Amino acid sequence: MTAKASTPKRVRRAPTLPSPEAGERLKREIHVARARTAITSDSQLAVQAGVHYDTFMNWFGGRTTPRPFEVRKVAEVLGVSYGDLIAAYEGKDPPQVPLEQAVADLIVEIRTALVDERRARAELMRAIAASMAVAMGPATEPAELERVGGGNGR
Repeated sequence: MTAKASTPKRVRRAPTLPSPEAGERLKREIHVARARTAITSDSQLAVQAGVHYDTFMNWFGGRTTPRPFEVRKVAEVLGVSYGDLIAAYEGKDPPQVPLEQAVADLIVEIRTALVDERRARAELMRAIAASMAVAMGPATEPAELERVGGGNGR
C-alpha cells in the first residue's frame, strides 16, 4: 500500500488592516484627480471604473484596503498614475517622473492637439466649400470655389 501524498495547506495571512488616515488620503487624491475630469461624483467614477460604490466608501472610511487591480482601474479612468494613488494611500510622496520624460510626454500631447486641430480645420473648410457649392448652384466651377476660399486651403 502506498502512502498518499499530502498537499500542504496554504496558510492564509490576515489582511493588512487599513486606517482611516490612509482612506482619507486616498479620498483626497481621488477627488483632486476627479476634479480635472468630467466625472462629477464618486458613484459615477465607481461605475466607469467597474468598482462598486460601497467599495469606495469602505476605502475612504478606512474599513478595507484597496486591491491593486481596482486602484489601477480607477487610475485609468481618472488619467492619473497608479503609483500616485498608492503613494497617497500609503502616505508617501508620489513617484517622480524624470524631467526628460515629462517634457517628451508634453511634446507628444501638443503634437496630437495640433494634428487634431488641423483635421478639424480641414473638415470645416470642406463643409464650407460644400455649403457654398449648394448656395451658388450646380453650375459653379471649381475655379470659382477656389476664388472664394472653398478650395484646398491655399
